[in-house]
Amino acid sequence: MDSNDEFPAEVLRVVRDMLGGTTERLGIADLPGTVLFSGRDTLKRGNLYIMGLNPGGEEKGLNAIEGTIGQSLDKVQTNWNSYADEGYAPSGGPNELQRRIRSVFEALGADPRQTFTTNAVFARAPGVQALTQRVGSPWNLWWDHCWPIHQLFLRIVRPRVIICFGNGGPPEPSTFELLRLTNRTKPYRYNWPLVEDETAQSGKLHEGVELDIGEKAPFKCTVFGLPHPSTLVHSWPLNADAARWERVTRARALIVGWERESSASVAL
Repeated sequence: MDSNDEFPAEVLRVVRDMLGGTTERLGIADLPGTVLFSGRDTLKRGNLYIMGLNPGGEEKGLNAIEGTIGQSLDKVQTNWNSYADEGYAPSGGPNELQRRIRSVFEALGADPRQTFTTNAVFARAPGVQALTQRVGSPWNLWWDHCWPIHQLFLRIVRPRVIICFGNGGPPEPSTFELLRLTNRTKPYRYNWPLVEDETAQSGKLHEGVELDIGEKAPFKCTVFGLPHPSTLVHSWPLNADAARWERVTRARALIVGWERESSASVAL
């Protein structure tokens, strides 16, 4: 095995074990879905951590997307990103969601094939309602199974900015809200407060967020919640809203000049 592959392969073995469950809780490895939307070579220090809500699409029917969450770990490529290299439209080309997501990478000056990309929860479903029908509470899926894996990924990538596709509030979960509430114990402890005048359409940018990623000290970064790329047309393009574009510009400024720390060790 190439030395450049040894660390990602070790990480994926750890993830596979975590997906398998415990004596107290069934695992999710056999559910339809996928873990990574970028190549295994993005499992390294990086300035961005891109996170959607969950893999879309159906596992049955004419346009079925086959494979389980566990099986997806056997298919991870290099120099690849699902949004850049796969065709979601029936014609085999990019669909509107892909074009919108590609515009985010472009606006941030990021190469998608070099940017760690995943989803908050790994189970496949064509929307929140279908996801709830398939797995029950997305919140429990996040707390019990997916957040611990994100903690591992965050210890590796250590991003300056986390981009969340989807920033609406309860009762429906969004990527932004799942990350904001990583502790299920009541009374709930939110990782950062909301700002009164921020809206979903204009984006929610929070600097200095402290996340518990399983280390002695909290990990500090910026979280930027964007409207979900599948939402109404008035939310896109990014520069259609002046306040949102200002936040995009701020996020880009935060990652410009970032330098990779290649010598740091990572505890799995």
